[in-house]
Amino acid sequence: MAGERFVDRVFISLAAASGFLAVGLRAFGAHALKDRLSADALQVVKTGVSYKMDHALALRVLGLWLAG
Repeated sequence: MAGERFVDRVFISLAAASGFLAVGLRAFGAHALKDRLSADALQVVKTGVSYKMDHALALRVLGLWLAG
């Protein structure tokens, strides 16, 4: 049981770190890269960050499911 508890905490921690990174990358793209990249390139950054957040949410759900 202790090993299972460790695994769900790992997934929840990875989800939190991934979500934190996604928010930071989105802010970086919106502010620091705004004047340096074209509109198309900014859209690519936005799409990538959106996928990153989707994966963070999936990790969170998996962690909660394992904790269940």
